[in-house]
Amino acid sequence: MLLPALIVFAAAPAPKITVQLPVVRSKTVVAAAALRDAKTWATAKKVWLLSTAKRDANEPWYKELTYPYTLEITSSVSTDHPSLQSYRLMAGTYTGGAHGNGQYFTVNKVMTPAGQGDLMLSQLFLPGIDYRAELAKVLHRKLSETNQASSLEDGTVSAENALSSAQWTVSTRGIEFGFDNYAVGSFAEGMPIVTVPFSELIGLNPAGPLRFLLK
Repeated sequence: MLLPALIVFAAAPAPKITVQLPVVRSKTVVAAAALRDAKTWATAKKVWLLSTAKRDANEPWYKELTYPYTLEITSSVSTDHPSLQSYRLMAGTYTGGAHGNGQYFTVNKVMTPAGQGDLMLSQLFLPGIDYRAELAKVLHRKLSETNQASSLEDGTVSAENALSSAQWTVSTRGIEFGFDNYAVGSFAEGMPIVTVPFSELIGLNPAGPLRFLLK
């Protein structure tokens, strides 16, 4: 008597998550708030990946995956000053398909007379300065030098839109702008980061938050 063949479906690999949060020496309220924002974002990305994997678990194609749904978060500290904290986090994700995806997230916190708060790009410049036009012009030149911004070069993305999509941090080197996959070019061109030195910008406010860096 022949018994029916037993068909066994291999389970897809379990999701893989690694998180590296910023490590700083400062123990101030500014640093605490900045680290809290970084952790909140990383936690939200983790919840998103796990819920996406749970949603897709019953799909036939999901069970055929040989590479797990993946989240890898890395971080770098641009500035660690008791009154100024600036971090860049990057999430690399894979949820099936030909390749994964990347996303930047930045945290910028500063101490003001009213207490700690988010550092805004406008606060780096003197009042009345059209800083966005100035930055867009410099960013266009800097990105053109990377060979990673074909969408900017062919006019698909304007310099103003590139500036709006950028995630930025501040360091002693200048203002550092990071661009996600597809923000200014193709996936193959990566996620460019360009630094605009303070010396190349007009209208910086030396008495503003940059006083912690411009020494």
